Amino acid sequence: MKTMMATCAALAAMLTFGVRAETTWGLVDAVYGCNSATVPAQDRAAMWPFRSDEGGLEGSVGNPICGYATGVSRKAEDWAPQQVYGCERYVNPQNKNTFVQFCFANLRPNATYRLDYLAAETYFGSEGSRLNAMEVNGKKVMEGLDLVKESGGRGKAVTKSYEVMSDADGKIAVKMVYGGVNNSKYAGLAVFGTELPSELKLAYDEETDTVTYSACDALTYEIQTASSVDGPWRKMI
Repeated sequence: MKTMMATCAALAAMLTFGVRAETTWGLVDAVYGCNSATVPAQDRAAMWPFRSDEGGLEGSVGNPICGYATGVSRKAEDWAPQQVYGCERYVNPQNKNTFVQFCFANLRPNATYRLDYLAAETYFGSEGSRLNAMEVNGKKVMEGLDLVKESGGRGKAVTKSYEVMSDADGKIAVKMVYGGVNNSKYAGLAVFGTELPSELKLAYDEETDTVTYSACDALTYEIQTASSVDGPWRKMI
């Protein structure tokens, strides 16, 4: 087993010469929806590995605004740091044509990724007060999400996952658009990889029961061997 820092991995497998390698889910990139100066220093430190989205806002129309609240509660599936859910990035609700867009760049072109949308309603307390809508690379993936209804109240975290594709330039552009009531928003956005990178190469020596391979330095691997595709598979220590 060869272990390296897991920052851009996904669940997948490759079979070669009776040897396979499985990677674990790993975070590619994550941002919180607030200017760094708006968040107290101690809270910014607690939000690692999330970074501010202020450097990746592209094509936004309507003066993207941010705010920060404390005391948001999480459920077990709300995996991000609590402080992330207190952030919010939105646009002026008076104009339905305004939007806010963040772009993840330098990804694998035309590849499948998992996008996690993180948010909490920290302003309104009743259902129907805000409806959120989101597009990814021009495709609508969220329509009419009511955070109060979804979470059960004000100040409660929501985490939603979507399978998305990067474009030919290796970008995922996330656009919050008018959802029908008030202004759409997000607290954080995170991208996870879902493909085993082509850099992984395996070779197995039956006589010595050893494996040699080269791989991406940003992944964690578990090497397994078996005498047939059906297994049983066992770890190589």
